[in-house]
Amino acid sequence: MKILGVAYDKGPKNSLSPFLNDKDFIILLDYRIESIDQSKKIIEKYKPDVILIGTSTSENGIIIEKFFRISAIQMNIPLVCVEDYPGNYLSHEEANPDLLFVESESVIKMLKTKFRKLSPKVLTGANIRYAKYKKFSQKNDIFFVNNRASDILWIGQPDTYYCKKVLMRILPELRKLNARLLFKAHPDDEGYCNSEYRTILLNKNYKINDITSLTFEECLKFEPRLVITQYSSLAIEASFNQIPTIHLLYDDISSILIKTKGYDVPFYVKSGGSLVINSIKNQHILIEKIYNNHIFRSKIIDNFFKYFNDLENIEEDFKSKIFNLIK
Repeated sequence: MKILGVAYDKGPKNSLSPFLNDKDFIILLDYRIESIDQSKKIIEKYKPDVILIGTSTSENGIIIEKFFRISAIQMNIPLVCVEDYPGNYLSHEEANPDLLFVESESVIKMLKTKFRKLSPKVLTGANIRYAKYKKFSQKNDIFFVNNRASDILWIGQPDTYYCKKVLMRILPELRKLNARLLFKAHPDDEGYCNSEYRTILLNKNYKINDITSLTFEECLKFEPRLVITQYSSLAIEASFNQIPTIHLLYDDISSILIKTKGYDVPFYVKSGGSLVINSIKNQHILIEKIYNNHIFRSKIIDNFFKYFNDLENIEEDFKSKIFNLIK
């Protein structure tokens, strides 16, 4: 059995990374091709039994992964897609997979509504992207007792306009807490590269430390007490590290999610695994509560681990489901 895996964006790469050293997998990352013919030549070189494709959302990622999907169909090779984040899967009429992995039944329902006719067989299970966190799949109460940190980590999205808008709504609340904001812009935020956040970052009314240049792992060394975001998937990784999160999904922000992903609130957030704020009116009460109330903070992390509760044998389960496809 030989499985050829292809992914372009960071999230899909993380979904395939558990198999980088697996003898049954050939994983290709950062491949840049410009045609279906090129993808077919790569497939012919490796002669896989199954082709495994990510669900990238960048312009280049969509095109490159689509080339491989079309090639798999035309070459009559079983095609599997794995969704790294709910709503990222794109249906291509000429290249729909035989099997699609998503993280929950709620995602299946959303996909059926989003696409009406969903052609691939859809299987649920723990999200393979988070396999590296299976050793973290239990809350450590000692962490909550000892966590006296006061910093709050902001994880941005690519849209500069909405990021700035949300920041100006939330910064006065952080000032009331006397909390320092650790600012991490999204790597695709062109406004950050053009210094459009300069006025905010240099505002002396707030304590802000720009740590955009650091990796997420380096950001965690600050031991932030809280993570705030619009809908970054890094909030999930923060929660695995037992840091409670807030999703700032005001009406104008949730409308973006509906348009791009097919839902207004991430599913693990709906299950109570993160706090969601959708109105300026009540945000000061909720922010103060998640910042200071130990029981409330602990409950959110409990809910998070209940949602992501099946990581123990995730790689083996994932492989067996793919093997069953071609039996």
